Amino acid sequence: MPEGMAEHVKDLVILTCGAQMLSLLSNYLWLLLLLAPLRAAWMAWVSIISPWLFAPAPEDVDPDAEAKRQRKMDRKMRRMR
Repeated sequence: MPEGMAEHVKDLVILTCGAQMLSLLSNYLWLLLLLAPLRAAWMAWVSIISPWLFAPAPEDVDPDAEAKRQRKMDRKMRRMR
């Protein structure tokens, strides 16, 4: 699963290992760990928030089809009694 949760955890492990290795060169490179929350926010935007905000409006239900479905359910309920 290339887009699964394991892939995101692997990216986080690589980021933390890289930040720790690079922090041997300078103390300021610990700031690379701030990329983890930015990545999480980006993934939340791409996967959850933007599809929900920009989803097309649901189409109106055909009243004839809805009435037919309701009659069918009524017949089914009468048979159950």
